Amino acid sequence: EEEAVHTYTRLLEEIDAGRLPMFENMKAPKMARVYYNLPRDAMLRDVFECIRADESAHRDTNHQFGSMKADDPNTMVEHLRKGHFSHQNAYSGIIVTVHKLQEQAMLDEFIKLDKNGDGYISREGLKGMLEARGDKVSLAEMDELIEAVSTDGDGRISYKEFAKLIHHH
Repeated sequence: EEEAVHTYTRLLEEIDAGRLPMFENMKAPKMARVYYNLPRDAMLRDVFECIRADESAHRDTNHQFGSMKADDPNTMVEHLRKGHFSHQNAYSGIIVTVHKLQEQAMLDEFIKLDKNGDGYISREGLKGMLEARGDKVSLAEMDELIEAVSTDGDGRISYKEFAKLIHHH
């Protein structure tokens, strides 16, 4: 963060000296205006000032943490009161919502494949799903697939194993 403060300070000096006219005349992107709570007519230079201020706060916080003992109280909380963090939470909330929807879709698909409702995808359930997609799979291939996915070796695929498979592919 220390280096970033120096870099953004130098960048602002170059803009102010007229040596970076492209940045001098560029409007701030909407996402940056929202994130930093900047006015509609904000320029990219304004964004760079906000980034420098953030990096400065991070630098100061890191220096504070570096000199603390494990049981010292954290007194570096002022940055949590800044207005732009409320917008960050809105974006974070969108990301959380998308992840929840993805997880729900994955659970819904697992439930469809769990033909007898016992909480596992059986060889038959997986074979049926693959055949419904038009894939022809032999029983040996099915066993090989299940063996690769079923980490506990029980010949079935639990939701946890299914989720791991989906997240890795």
